[in-house]
Amino acid sequence: MVLKNNSNFISMYTNTIHDYNQHKQWLKDFFEGEFIHPNLLKVDSDKGEGFIFFYKIHPSIYFIYYNVVANRDIILDLDYSNASYFQYFASFFNNTICVRDKYQNTLQSLESNGFYTCSKKISIVNQIPKGQKLYNINIYFSEASFTEIDDKDIGEYYLSKEHFFNYFEENRDIILFKNSLQEVNHFSEKLKAKILPVKIQELYYLFLNTLKKITVPSHEVSFNESSLNDLFKLRNKLIENWTVKPDVENLIQKVKGKPEEIEEQFEAVFGHSITTYYSNYKMELIRIAVLNNNQSISEIATEFGYTHVQHFSTTFKRKFGCSPSEYLHQHG
Repeated sequence: MVLKNNSNFISMYTNTIHDYNQHKQWLKDFFEGEFIHPNLLKVDSDKGEGFIFFYKIHPSIYFIYYNVVANRDIILDLDYSNASYFQYFASFFNNTICVRDKYQNTLQSLESNGFYTCSKKISIVNQIPKGQKLYNINIYFSEASFTEIDDKDIGEYYLSKEHFFNYFEENRDIILFKNSLQEVNHFSEKLKAKILPVKIQELYYLFLNTLKKITVPSHEVSFNESSLNDLFKLRNKLIENWTVKPDVENLIQKVKGKPEEIEEQFEAVFGHSITTYYSNYKMELIRIAVLNNNQSISEIATEFGYTHVQHFSTTFKRKFGCSPSEYLHQHG
């Protein structure tokens, strides 16, 4: 994740959105697109090429899926503060969004594939340079969605926050979702209109499921630009040499701040403690190696630092519910 101060983009006209239908019409006019289906806007203009898909699960949950390559520099600066149809906004796969600091009149770009969620009071801006793709999915939803999380304490935790960020890019379900969505993007327009509603609902419940996996901190955990950058540097150091068990204490000492606060911040952003995150990352690499079927189980065990194949198989089974060979047979 990289946060950048992009003050050059500040003096842009802000467009006020009041309701969902007006939102659809505004995007149609802005991109000079054509609705080829009530929910599918085809874009083929000097501003971009691709499509935008709109979907309403029910009156308090709306989706907009952008898949548009910019033919020129594009900035989408929309004011949702007076919108009547939602209270919260979540952006997925959000490598083009910026968060506006209303007090300092600056933009902080959020170049990451995590889930950024905020209340409609926060200003979100999409900036897409010419030749790049506006590719993200936005959910507009009410407080009721947080009550769908099984754990009441977690739901209340999110309701108490004006905005938060979760990075679950290595989550296997999210990876599978993104891969299958890429395939759907190449389907005919008629098939897209039928299949995308199913995929959108899948993402909504993946979103709720990932949110409920966090551990609610005992007190408020806050972030700023510097601390978020440091957390991602720590995460990168953690996984760049996955063959060696990390010295967590040494890694934390290289980050500014109190060790216990750094660990709490890491867990709030990445969903796991530092040690668990490393273990999960390593097990995911092992799972992929098993499915690739290019090595024997004993070779994979040795490569990942296990001296005994039985210990390796037991660890794998504890994580994935079956032995490596059984897993390959079921999913290979």
